[in-house]
Amino acid sequence: MKKYTLLNYSNSFHDTDSILMNEKEILCILETERVSKHKHAQYENPNDYLVDYIKKQYNISEGDISILNIDDVQIPYFKHHELHAMASYLSSGYKKSAILVIDGSGDQNDSVTLFVARDNQLIELKKYEYKCSLGVLYCIGSNVIYSSKHTEGKLMGLSCYASPEKSIPSPIQYHEDGTVECIYYDENSNETIDEQMEKYIINSFDYLKTENHHGINTDLYKAKIAATVQWWFTEQVKNIVKYLKSLVPNIENLCVCGGCFLNCETNGIIDRMGLYKNIYCIPAPADNSIVLGVAQQLLLQTTNKSQKIESAYWGPKNNMSLEEIKKQFKIIKKDDKLVSFVDNVIDVCLYSEDFVIDKLQKNNLIIWFDGESEFGPRALGHRSFLANPTLNKTFWDLSVILKNREYYRPLAPITTDALYEDIFEDPHPENLTQFMLKTVKIKEKWINKLKTIVHVDKTARPQRLTQDVNPELYSLITKWHQKTGIPCLVNTSLNLKGQPIVETIDDLKNIITYGKFNVETYVVINHCLCLKIK
Repeated sequence: MKKYTLLNYSNSFHDTDSILMNEKEILCILETERVSKHKHAQYENPNDYLVDYIKKQYNISEGDISILNIDDVQIPYFKHHELHAMASYLSSGYKKSAILVIDGSGDQNDSVTLFVARDNQLIELKKYEYKCSLGVLYCIGSNVIYSSKHTEGKLMGLSCYASPEKSIPSPIQYHEDGTVECIYYDENSNETIDEQMEKYIINSFDYLKTENHHGINTDLYKAKIAATVQWWFTEQVKNIVKYLKSLVPNIENLCVCGGCFLNCETNGIIDRMGLYKNIYCIPAPADNSIVLGVAQQLLLQTTNKSQKIESAYWGPKNNMSLEEIKKQFKIIKKDDKLVSFVDNVIDVCLYSEDFVIDKLQKNNLIIWFDGESEFGPRALGHRSFLANPTLNKTFWDLSVILKNREYYRPLAPITTDALYEDIFEDPHPENLTQFMLKTVKIKEKWINKLKTIVHVDKTARPQRLTQDVNPELYSLITKWHQKTGIPCLVNTSLNLKGQPIVETIDDLKNIITYGKFNVETYVVINHCLCLKIK
């Protein structure tokens, strides 16, 4: 048997990834988009370049690795929704749990599946077919607004800028007893399910097109659709969660998975329902969780236990020393000072917390590049832009000008477990916060102080950091709070518009070269070196 196994998923239309493991543990999880440089890696399989990159990072020879597609692996649970379920459940550490999977569609005409798991055994409780897909509902809603795919995150941000039209019934109506109605769907129609859904949404909001005699009120039209689709979606998920609880009333743990659980607004509401004491989701619940569902089952077969996922930092090894970083940026010592010969780097110094805090206090921007990259679509403290959260100007400089994002898409805060409860109204602070997966209310005393991260509805999507997971950033935030009284930093993904989050030093150099920085910016690499860039 070879020393390493690399698992690939080649049958997904988006968000493919690979997992490197040995017989004892998972070593690395890397998404295809981080290597191909194409956001969401649509119709891209993990390719030779990705395999070569992982082998190089771990110094693995050809004879020491088996490369397998997950379809060739023998495991007990192998259907699409089963793999979503096992990915989250086996990563949670729970012995027993209710499990809810919601995505666009699986491989059996399914879209929502309810499970219960005990002692690593999975039991399906209920399955709903594609015409009942809440993932399709949300996707079509975003397509109507933006006329492009993968815009669901924009819809979520925009939804807070209008009130939902509650007089318009949801096209899909789940009930607390487990029944469902699809009022938009005509089985005798020549149109597809997607076409019928789109027609229902467009026709429902026709009245807005005539409100303004000069033509359609575009902003109101988009915001009303966004708010209503978000409301439809959340109400149906709430009823599904209630039904699941009725099926297994004595279970206090809930694991969720599937791309729909990137919806932080809905996740927060589910948590505040209080039906489950503990709620867990992996950092990448979309199709990038499928390979993890396979890998965890393989570990069960070889070690009789799965691997708890408490950190998002699963990218390939990146433990570059100070000397290696100096080589990358052509840094030498000249006249007793460090000097870089890389374009756009105009100053160099050794890392210190005091130096970084001083720059943050002056409202400078910090690029934080540290260790292994995150598994999933969100920057969680290894590939991040960090900033002072107290100024509106910071939001515009970072989100609108540099990242070219829409004004209604909020920036997120990162804080420590010790400071979290001072900022947020959250009865279950440990649920879904380690991977930035729910929105919560900000306490009134901070609303006017944390201007960069407060959304229009007075919520935020926080990451709650523990010291053991990221001691370097934890220490920086703690000292920042001691010096300024501000209990968090802005944290947003280290990428430019349309690009995946950076993976390598070369990716970082591209950000430095092509980013349109409107403020003084410093780059921290592996908490050992600071670069000032133009």
